[in-house]
Amino acid sequence: MDKNTGSEKEFIKTTTLSLQLNGAHLLNRLINQANLNEDQLDEINFLLNPYSVLEVKKV
Repeated sequence: MDKNTGSEKEFIKTTTLSLQLNGAHLLNRLINQANLNEDQLDEINFLLNPYSVLEVKKV
C-alpha cells in the first residue's frame, strides 16, 4: 500500500525533476569546459540521445 500523500508525491516529483535539471546543467558545463572536437561532441550527443541520428521520413 502506498503511504505517500498527494503533497508528498508532488514533492518527490518536483525534487526528482530538479535533480535531473541540475544534473543536465552540470553535464553541459563539463562538456563545454572539456574543449572537445566535433567528432567527440557528436559521440556524446549520440550517447545522450541515440535517436538523434535517425532521420524522420515524410510519408
